[in-house]
Amino acid sequence: SESLEILNSEALQADLRKSRYLMSITPDLSLQAYSRRVGGTGSGGEGEEGGGPVFFPEGTWYGYNVSLSQPLYTGGRAIAAYRGAGGQESSLVIQEELVRRDLLVAATEAYYAVLAATEAVRIGEQAVVRAERHLELAVRRLDLGEGLVTDKLRSEVNLAQVTGDLTRFHNLLADARDQVRRISGRPLADLPAGVDRLGEIAGGVDALVAEALEARLEREQDRLHIRIAEEDVKEKKGRFLPAFFIAANYFSSGEEVGEQRDGWDAGIFLQIPIYQRASRYYLLKESESGLRQAELRYEGRARDIALEVSKLNNALEASSVRLETLRKQVEFARENLRLAEKRFSVGLADSLETVDTQTALLESEVNLTAETLVYEVAKLRLYLALGRDIFPDVTVSSVRKTRSR
Repeated sequence: SESLEILNSEALQADLRKSRYLMSITPDLSLQAYSRRVGGTGSGGEGEEGGGPVFFPEGTWYGYNVSLSQPLYTGGRAIAAYRGAGGQESSLVIQEELVRRDLLVAATEAYYAVLAATEAVRIGEQAVVRAERHLELAVRRLDLGEGLVTDKLRSEVNLAQVTGDLTRFHNLLADARDQVRRISGRPLADLPAGVDRLGEIAGGVDALVAEALEARLEREQDRLHIRIAEEDVKEKKGRFLPAFFIAANYFSSGEEVGEQRDGWDAGIFLQIPIYQRASRYYLLKESESGLRQAELRYEGRARDIALEVSKLNNALEASSVRLETLRKQVEFARENLRLAEKRFSVGLADSLETVDTQTALLESEVNLTAETLVYEVAKLRLYLALGRDIFPDVTVSSVRKTRSR
């Protein structure tokens, strides 16, 4: 998806920054050529920077300067910046994995919705068949003089209602299929024929929370953010420390091109920061504040994960109880409908009783299907909250390939 591509680009940028920081401790070589006009009397200005005590009399001077500089000690700034960029790259790799899991869970939820809508369509089709059969029986009884006109009218109204319900179920299925296509980037026909149901989750809340704290990638990501902030503090502190470097220059200058005087110099230099409008101090304080924020986020993450797992587990248990109740309601509604249809067929009940039992069965079956979807989605989200990878074989590269089709 686009999110994965963006994260991949950010990870590449972090890797390039890491290489750039590493290159800051390698030699720096530069070449400078010049044409200089010196006016006034006596000696002119000094020679090129680092070029030694060369003075230019009045006139036009030509020359060039080759400079080589090699840092020896930077107060730890370069290494701290390098390590911080490495930590940022690792954090982005984790974020890419988290996005992959979120995308797969969203696609699975959408597919579960398709399965639920398909089941609702099947239930609606069965309801239409029952309503048509009941209408035929009501018409037959009316023709034989054993039924009432109101029985026929109720049966017609019931058939119209369940036909409308079936149309609504078909629309829900079409919407669910479209949602799968939007999330996965592929039509439903290109997806696997089915999705295996996840296994039941065993263990109490404490055990599940412990598993989540151990397995959740967000915890590792928070630890990386602390490490990144620590390296940033080191880099800012390094700005207060002296720096050593080797510098060497080769220069050539003269009043005529091709007739310059040559010279060179080399040495070890010490650079001590003294004052830069207090900017270094405030940068350090900002970094220390960022470190404290990273530590607080790490501490708060544990509480958030524990609360998330507890809430999802409670929701799953509540849904399980509702499922069991709805299953019993469906069994009762089926048996009640069987008895009502039998009584109507022998003239011991009117059409209203039968229509009511048909409606009750339709509603209980649809409610059972909807609650099954709620249960499976809750279980799916609890799997994700526990840090379990439900699709370990589906890699980031394969997700990108799927979206590009």
